[in-house]
Amino acid sequence: MQNMPHSNSYLCDNSPSVMVIDRYFLNFNIFLVLLILV
Repeated sequence: MQNMPHSNSYLCDNSPSVMVIDRYFLNFNIFLVLLILV
């Protein structure tokens, strides 16, 4: 369970650092999409 890919890592592991990185990456993707649309 520890060596799973990033897609399921935050489901198995509740470490706050992974959640923060995941949220930051998601916000960055939304920002890129907005830039492309505008």
